[in-house]
Amino acid sequence: MKRIAADLFSVIVMGIGIIALSLACLLFWFLGQSNASKPQVLLQRLKSLHHLEVLQAQLVGTQVFREGSRIPFGHHEVVVLARGRAVYGVDLSQATMSLSGRQMRLELPRIEVLHVILNPDTIDFAAPRKAWLASQEEFEIFRQRAASQMQTDLNQQARSAELMAEAEKQAQMWLRTWLNTLGQRDAQISFKYSQQKTATNATETPVIEVPVETP
Repeated sequence: MKRIAADLFSVIVMGIGIIALSLACLLFWFLGQSNASKPQVLLQRLKSLHHLEVLQAQLVGTQVFREGSRIPFGHHEVVVLARGRAVYGVDLSQATMSLSGRQMRLELPRIEVLHVILNPDTIDFAAPRKAWLASQEEFEIFRQRAASQMQTDLNQQARSAELMAEAEKQAQMWLRTWLNTLGQRDAQISFKYSQQKTATNATETPVIEVPVETP
């Protein structure tokens, strides 16, 4: 009888030990989850990503370039078609995070154009028209200047308000999804310098006068 009581006591003690160990593990896991949701922990994880690439956009430009006098056949003219690609991102190392009540607030720096990729092989020339009294060499120099100007225009296009705003939107979507997986479903995400999307639609192909270089 005493042996049965001793065995029963041992089982009870072992059961209590297992329960205590389980509760300790549960408490450790809970504290770990709580710490993982703290602003400083989240911010440290976020900053470790450094530059986050959020968007790649195709750039396409078509413009008419003209140089010379306006008399008939007295000027060079060519239509230039160029294609490129812009890559946008945000520097997460400059992000800041705070907690207001139960709401997390994440503030990000300005969206950046990380790369503008322009391949000279993708520049096409159409409807070339050489001035009658000009040499072929002069016309080739004119075409090179037109191509260079077109590349400058595509760089400006990459920094348009529309594309910057779209990149900002994509960054917000990515970061909101990331925060949701960590339990921060009501987090507020903002940018220090937010881009305002404007609608500017060109109705015709612009004509650009390329300045004549004098020797």
